Amino acid sequence: MRILFQGIVAVSLGMLAFGCSVQKDPDRNTGDDGTRLEAREMPVDRTVIDNVSYADGDMHDWKYFRVPAKGIMEIIIAFDNANAKGIVIIRDATGMQVSRMEHRAEPRLQTTFHADPGIYYLEIFVETERSDYTLEANFQPGF
Repeated sequence: MRILFQGIVAVSLGMLAFGCSVQKDPDRNTGDDGTRLEAREMPVDRTVIDNVSYADGDMHDWKYFRVPAKGIMEIIIAFDNANAKGIVIIRDATGMQVSRMEHRAEPRLQTTFHADPGIYYLEIFVETERSDYTLEANFQPGF
């Protein structure tokens, strides 16, 4: 038993001596919009400017918007930093993915989808670095 304990202590000290690579939580400073339950409401047919930063611990932003009637939703986003590899996932009220857009150096990303009345979520994040972004959710009634 004593030998086992000494072995565990030796391994632990060895790990400390060589340094363990402990990664920081990429959402440690996310504020109050880092999960779907904390999503901030955004106005439809207006521009929103915000930022996300993997480097600073604010990897995710969550936003939601309300669709008043059946119609066509258009989501437009532009990430300022192409190297940050920004991603937007559009989700319905239950959290199911409706669409996904990945920024790979395009000046702007755009998608449209048929929307029923209700709440939709936008999960916005970067895979590296940091980026400001400009976002719009535009609604056209009927389809």
